[in-house]
Amino acid sequence: SSIESKTSETPVNTANQLNSNYNGREIGFNARNKDNIDLKYCCRLCLFILRNPVQLSCGHRQCKSCVDSIQGEIIKCPECQEASIKKEVLPDRAFKKDMQTLAIECYLCDWSGSLKDYEDHLQQFHSNPICEYCGIQFNSVNTLDIHKLNNCEKRVIFCTLKDFGCSDPIVCVEMRNHYKTRQHHNAIMKLVGRIMRTASTKQYERPLEMEIDTYPHSTTMTIPPIDDDLKAKVQEIYETINMFAHGFEILDDDAQRLSNELVNINNTLTTSSKDMTTLQLSIEEENSFLNGQKLNYEILSQDVASLKQKVEDMQFTSYDGMFIWKITNFNEKMEYTI
Repeated sequence: SSIESKTSETPVNTANQLNSNYNGREIGFNARNKDNIDLKYCCRLCLFILRNPVQLSCGHRQCKSCVDSIQGEIIKCPECQEASIKKEVLPDRAFKKDMQTLAIECYLCDWSGSLKDYEDHLQQFHSNPICEYCGIQFNSVNTLDIHKLNNCEKRVIFCTLKDFGCSDPIVCVEMRNHYKTRQHHNAIMKLVGRIMRTASTKQYERPLEMEIDTYPHSTTMTIPPIDDDLKAKVQEIYETINMFAHGFEILDDDAQRLSNELVNINNTLTTSSKDMTTLQLSIEEENSFLNGQKLNYEILSQDVASLKQKVEDMQFTSYDGMFIWKITNFNEKMEYTI
């Protein structure tokens, strides 16, 4: 690859192996001041303070339970990549004794003290801790730490490139989406630019180091001295990233345009929906009016049929050849004629 690092594919695979093998095992101690403790006292696999430290053949130390969780008989050190045979890894009792005086701040309460008293404190006062991210309760601090290390989808973490612009906390399950954002791509460009400046100034006395969160575990990436050939490759990578960044801007503009069009379509649909509602009410009113007219028509039809029947009945009435009619004020009219 163009950028060599101390964290090759093997440690990442090791971390993946740990994911499925941590259950039922103890991992290191978590503490509120963990980031302020010397890295030599921290396990580079679980990223916590060493619990029952063992020493690899290279001299670096890991938690015994973390080493036991790794599948296979060969262990590669996450820091230097040197291989060790698992059965030759021995407990470092002297180092463990030196660690007992470490100042520890409990991450679950305000307690502070030495490491030698920390485990007793956790067992006595935090026997059923609750995950602050998802609210699930556990039967020990160790199972809580394993949950937050591997399984809690609601835990808040920081991007690998937080020192290069990705400084916002991110919910664990949203990390993949974060990798697609312009913010993350700009941070990558800043990182590559820093590598280029390091190469151009020839400042090789101290390798450039940064913390890398290889989800769900974190590890350290070291950028070694860069020769001319590697510098050319980095330049090629930088140009490729620029090309992708330009393409990302185009896609972002297209996405914005489509978003605006979608808003317009939604507005049109909203207006059309209102018009449809008005039209539906109008149709319902028309139907109601027509139903009323239909009822009136039926009544009139019945009246017409009744009148028609009366006329027909009158046409067939017999009075034996005599006409009968009614004369009003008959007496007055008779006197007038006499």
